[in-house]
Amino acid sequence: MNEPAPGTPEYNDKKWKPLTEGFTRREAVYTATVLENEARFLHAQQEAPLAKKTPIPGLKYIFPTIRKAVPNLLDGDLTEDSVRDQFRQAATDVLTTDSTRHGVVVNEMPSPEEIAEFIDPVAARAKTSIEGLRDIL
Repeated sequence: MNEPAPGTPEYNDKKWKPLTEGFTRREAVYTATVLENEARFLHAQQEAPLAKKTPIPGLKYIFPTIRKAVPNLLDGDLTEDSVRDQFRQAATDVLTTDSTRHGVVVNEMPSPEEIAEFIDPVAARAKTSIEGLRDIL
């Protein structure tokens, strides 16, 4: 059996399988593609010649947020507002779960503005990825 070509939905689905386990095939393919595109974006940002080698705010929460948000965006209209709101809610849920699990004091949680600052660009890129898949799947 031939291996899927890098960058294809099949390749992304196989690569990101551990994070999409339990999803329907459709949810897995879309989520894996958004995860792959975000990983490539983040890698390119860090590898750019003039890139500041500083930590990306919220990096540890980006992939769990994508995993939580994307399956909820597959049906219905994909508006900028709906995607942004879904990502902000998913990020809040991920942060709350993580803080509960690790005993973080609630007042150490990022504000809604801080969440928006790091997650809104991710949401915009995810919207583009989902729209691109809708065109080919």
